[in-house]
Amino acid sequence: MDTKVSNHESDEARTRRAEAGARSVTVRKERNEWIEIVYNRQRRRARLGNVSPTAYAQQFYRNRRKP
Repeated sequence: MDTKVSNHESDEARTRRAEAGARSVTVRKERNEWIEIVYNRQRRRARLGNVSPTAYAQQFYRNRRKP
């Protein structure tokens, strides 16, 4: 009977680990998406004249249109 209880407990522990693993994958995915979508587009870069990639692109296209 103790064997069944310990097997049941290990199944519960396995389920909790799987759920925790799924949550950590979700959190990691959301964090990476935020970095790519928000942070990297706002972060200033020295090679772009200390402006964000978005601001650099805006300046680039604004200056291109001038004759």
